[in-house]
Formats: sequence, C-alpha cells, structure tokens
Amino acid sequence: MTVNIVMLVKDRPRLTEQALSSLYAHTERGSFSLTVVDDGSQLQTRGVLDLTTTGRDDTVIVRLSRSKGIVGLVRNLGIRAAELYWSRGDLLYMSDNDAYFTPGWLERLLVAWPAACVEGYRILGGYNHPYHAIEGIEVGRPAPVTPYPHGEIREYYTVGGLSWLMEWQTWDRFGMLDAKVVGVAKSEDWEYTQRIRGAGFKVGAVHPHVVHNAGLTSSFGEKAVGHEAMARVAGVVME
Repeated sequence: MTVNIVMLVKDRPRLTEQALSSLYAHTERGSFSLTVVDDGSQLQTRGVLDLTTTGRDDTVIVRLSRSKGIVGLVRNLGIRAAELYWSRGDLLYMSDNDAYFTPGWLERLLVAWPAACVEGYRILGGYNHPYHAIEGIEVGRPAPVTPYPHGEIREYYTVGGLSWLMEWQTWDRFGMLDAKVVGVAKSEDWEYTQRIRGAGFKVGAVHPHVVHNAGLTSSFGEKAVGHEAMARVAGVVME
C-alpha cells in the first residue's frame, strides 16, 4: 500500500528539518511519495529543503515564488501537484512542517484504517489538537472509542489538518479546501471536516498519537491556538 503525502512548508527552518528528517527516518522507503509545497519561504528554509531532500527519489518540491498566505489554497495546490507528479496511491495524507513523525507512524495508521472505515470514519488523524478534544464531540459526552491492535480511535468534532489520512474518493466527494479562509481554529480544515460530518460520517484520530505537533507558533508568526495545552515531548524541538 502506498500513500501520497503532501506537506506544506512556510518558513520555520528548524521545524521543517525535523519534520522531513523524522519522516525519512521513521517511514519505510517505498511506502510513500512526498510532495512538499514551499509557500514562498525565506532563503534559510529553502536551503533546509534542498539539503534534507537531496538524493530522495520519493520527494518532489513545489516552490511558490510568492507566498499565497492561505493554507487551504496552498494545500489544494499541493494535492493537485501530487496527483499530477506521482499519480494516485492507495491513500492521501496531509501534513504541515511542524510535525514530528514517530517510529512506525504510518504502519500504525494503516493498521487502524480498516477498523476506522468500518465505523464510518472518512478522516483519521495521527494527531489531534488538544483544544479539539477536551469535551469529546459534544459537551459532557465522552468521544466514542473504537479499539484497534495498537490502541484506540477516538471520534472528534473536528480534526486539525496537520495530520489527515483519507481515501482519494473522500477528497473527490467533498471537494477542495476553502481557498479563501485565512487563519486557524474555525478555518479551512474545520470547515472541511464539518462537511464530512454533515454527510453522516466521522472524523477522528488514533491514540496514542503517532505524530506530534511541534508548532507552538503558527506559520503566520503568532502563537498557535491551543499552544498552552500542547504536551512537551522529550527529544522533539518545539517552537
């Protein structure tokens, strides 16, 4: 099974290097293709991209000469580029450059995927932001849980676009991300997951998480929403 991974990059050179290095170190070669979309990053980050991806025949970098500044638009461009360059694999995975991929992360997600599909999930995250998860999908009601061999799958009201595994058919059915919304929280990923939930399907994430979010500060240069609740992880650069 092969997965098309699309990673958005906008500056944050240390996090970019960490995301790519952990992805390469902890993902079986041949199980994925990677499309990196550089949204007009500065010189230091462009250098990190060139150095870290040198010699990788499973990676292509799409460089935007000028920043679009809109996450939904850039992610849409990246997914289209992945489809054109690699053709479609079995599944699609979306990431940002503030992700840290743990050993075996993709294998664990793929093991959970069949159980998620049976339960009606159309997006399965390797991570979810704490502020999306505290009260479950309704205030006062715990999030539904589905067991799988390595842990459990929890349903959430929304799942942040840092970490989405889905079928290409889901992307086709529910359309592209909102290309006009700028920002985080109730933005392009929130709106997209609500489309899916509105059609009667579920969105959720695996636990324990297989991806860590290292972005205390967003790519817009502001403190990320919910950064106070993010757990510090030993050995992971967070900034």
